[in-house]
Amino acid sequence: MSPATPYGSRRHCSRPTCSDAAVVTLTYEYKRSQVWLDVLTVERDPHSYDLCRKHATTMSVPLGWHLTDRQGFIFGRDVVDRAS
Repeated sequence: MSPATPYGSRRHCSRPTCSDAAVVTLTYEYKRSQVWLDVLTVERDPHSYDLCRKHATTMSVPLGWHLTDRQGFIFGRDVVDRAS
């Protein structure tokens, strides 16, 4: 079950055709070629993406970009920097 928003509704994964509960928030900075995975934010941000557990753990980024998982403790992992 995903965390409730302040208004009590559940958030779902931002990936098309996926209706699973969101557990992670993805943000990125194009100029730095950097992507971050964080614990699901309390409020939905239109400049970020909410992902389910499946899409968060299989996330990959374009060649030359860096993916930093800053919420790894949720899935039993240490914080990692996964670069493609």
